[in-house]
Amino acid sequence: MHCFRSDDLIGIGMEADAIRRGMHPDGIVTYAVDRSFQFDGDAELLLDAVDSAADEGASAIRLTGDVPSLKDLVTILTALRARFPSLRIQALTAKDLEGMAQESGAAEGEILARLRAAGLDAIEGGRLGVSPERWLQLHAAAHRTGLRSRAELTFGGDVTAEELIEQLLALRALQEETAGFTGLSLTGYRPNSERAEFEQPTAVEYLRTLAISRMVLDNFDNIESSGIDQGLKVMQMALRFGANDGGTIAPTGNFTEADLRRVIRDAGFAPVERDALYRTFYLNN
Repeated sequence: MHCFRSDDLIGIGMEADAIRRGMHPDGIVTYAVDRSFQFDGDAELLLDAVDSAADEGASAIRLTGDVPSLKDLVTILTALRARFPSLRIQALTAKDLEGMAQESGAAEGEILARLRAAGLDAIEGGRLGVSPERWLQLHAAAHRTGLRSRAELTFGGDVTAEELIEQLLALRALQEETAGFTGLSLTGYRPNSERAEFEQPTAVEYLRTLAISRMVLDNFDNIESSGIDQGLKVMQMALRFGANDGGTIAPTGNFTEADLRRVIRDAGFAPVERDALYRTFYLNN
């Protein structure tokens, strides 16, 4: 709470940076190239699209879009695993899992176990549509089946410092129990017509929250700063406020992989591509 109230942003950043250096002394900043595929009614078309990505060196993919039934998803995952035994597959948010449980009548734990057996490696970190408590329950259940996930922290708007601290401590406790989180990303509140009284958080708020997250979550290997969400300049600053990852390059984004690699190098780090689960590094720096 003292850090959230403090005016010493640089001091907070320096403390977080010291923790980052201790955990990642190699001077590497990772990033991922988006390799996501829409769920499709035609499984063979999906397999062919993933086949092309695998030929280009992809070792992990994300499945997004309208979620099929549990039975159809198991069929898709089984087919992907049979054709690509070493491919790591990520899909489904907590809200998706709740919807699948309601539709199928099966318990979330049973669903997660079936998906894990069919070939799923990780679930998504999105928090929309579920309460923080429910989100934690579902991610805990996923971790216990052997699935991994990325944590997301939403800040700004009417989210108070007390609520952020509560969320961070809850994430730290769950990671202590399961070690299932691959990393953390921050999502700034964006105003809409229903809540227009709240302004989008500033870069200072972002850097402060990210630095405090790095200090609290000393059992998280990775803290991500996204150039897509914050812009490349703020992302570059975040690399000195505790972040060790530059997020994901989107195919339709407003900057390229070369832009991101240049910004990482200009900050004094070596850019290295990773997969969606932070497990595979490509020696292309």
